[in-house]
Amino acid sequence: MPSPEHEAPLELIRNRAEFGVELLTGLAQVTVPEHDSVTVDDSDLTDAVPKQLLADAVLVLRDSAGDPVAGLIVENQRRPDNDKRFSWPHYAAALRSRLRHAVYLLVLCPDERTARWAATPVETGHGSFIPIVLGPSRIPPITNTAAARADPDLAMLSAMTHPGNWDVLRALPAVFDPDIVNHRMYAAITQTVFPAHVLAQLEVVLTTQSHAWVAETDWGRELIDKLKAEAQTEGLREGLRAGLEQGLEQGLEQGLERGLERGLEQGLEQGLEQGLERGLERGLEQGLEQGLERQVANQAKTLLTMLATKNIAVDDASRDRINACTDTDQLSTWTVRAVTASSIEEILR
Repeated sequence: MPSPEHEAPLELIRNRAEFGVELLTGLAQVTVPEHDSVTVDDSDLTDAVPKQLLADAVLVLRDSAGDPVAGLIVENQRRPDNDKRFSWPHYAAALRSRLRHAVYLLVLCPDERTARWAATPVETGHGSFIPIVLGPSRIPPITNTAAARADPDLAMLSAMTHPGNWDVLRALPAVFDPDIVNHRMYAAITQTVFPAHVLAQLEVVLTTQSHAWVAETDWGRELIDKLKAEAQTEGLREGLRAGLEQGLEQGLEQGLERGLERGLEQGLEQGLEQGLERGLERGLEQGLEQGLERQVANQAKTLLTMLATKNIAVDDASRDRINACTDTDQLSTWTVRAVTASSIEEILR
């Protein structure tokens, strides 16, 4: 069964067939016949030969009457495979026989080593068959949000090809905005295909920028819940630590005072025992209180940071209201509203 990494670029092409032709004509600079539409065709290129031949994606360029004018086979090749040097010419010949028109074979490669291998001419005995290859050097890194929004499919392919480019990852979330067609598909592919360390980098981007898509996808909602849980855990941890330290200190002082009255040796033993017990009790109580206070403060700080990132003006009265709020559910509600709001009035209504 093909891996998600293999299927992701092909899903972009199957979802919008014209994107495959754009890669062929734009990046590979191949001229194709004039056409009015592009359709996804049957990838089964089996002929009378017993072995079944399944291409990754098959597109047909059609004129205004719907008749074929050319064919395009797209292969996503993630590593060298010498069997393809025999099957690729067969794919092209089979589709050419089916359509009775020119056929192009485009190979997408995630690394330069595989791209160099794929571009090597295949000697057929009657000349050479040369695949058209797009590797990292020919798939441009999309590093700004405007370019990503202008061509979301290419931005996705760029991120898959250049996952180590931080600027590409910073631009990618632009394609997840709700006004982008198929934004949910792009977010789902990203969450499925990219390794954990790349997703971790993307989450850093998403927590430092404000994106309207977060409330629109499962990934976005998971990220919001994760941030809230981390803030709550950190607040409780710091509150407990401070409370325990203070409680132990007070307990030791009380134990020493009582121990000196009853005798130095006995007082030290009993004072320490009672002081530690009371200190732990008071420390836990104060720790929980301080943890809750820290959670509220973190939620308020997160909300104000998000508003500043989105350039939403916050008057003094609204800022005071946010900072004074001790209801964590209310702060969460305001934070979710801030994802899509454009004014402070919409958030605090």
